Amino acid sequence: MTPPKNTYVDINIKTRNLKNLLKKIKPWTEENKFIYKLKERSNLVKLIVIGKQKIIELYKVKKDKLSDLTYKQKELIVEHASRKVLHIYWDGEYYRLKLLPNPLTIKIVVDRTNDP
Repeated sequence: MTPPKNTYVDINIKTRNLKNLLKKIKPWTEENKFIYKLKERSNLVKLIVIGKQKIIELYKVKKDKLSDLTYKQKELIVEHASRKVLHIYWDGEYYRLKLLPNPLTIKIVVDRTNDP
């Protein structure tokens, strides 16, 4: 089975729709390996992660500057084999994506001339 020809997801993506962001970064799974297709600056990167995927929901308490009220803001961490790989956080206006260093990942920079 060949992987789908989806586009690379920019790490600097900004969105207010958390579900849409999760759909975009959904990895291609193959025999206990997860392959993410990401774009880091001008490089296209294939990130291969070994282990089971787990999404952890965190709620950080934020304080509104105008009204002085506190509220819970949802953040997500994508884990593979109890190691953090991706962190999706709220920067005040948008959800952002952060790639975390991990010894269980293989990061391959893709040559643009050979990759469809």
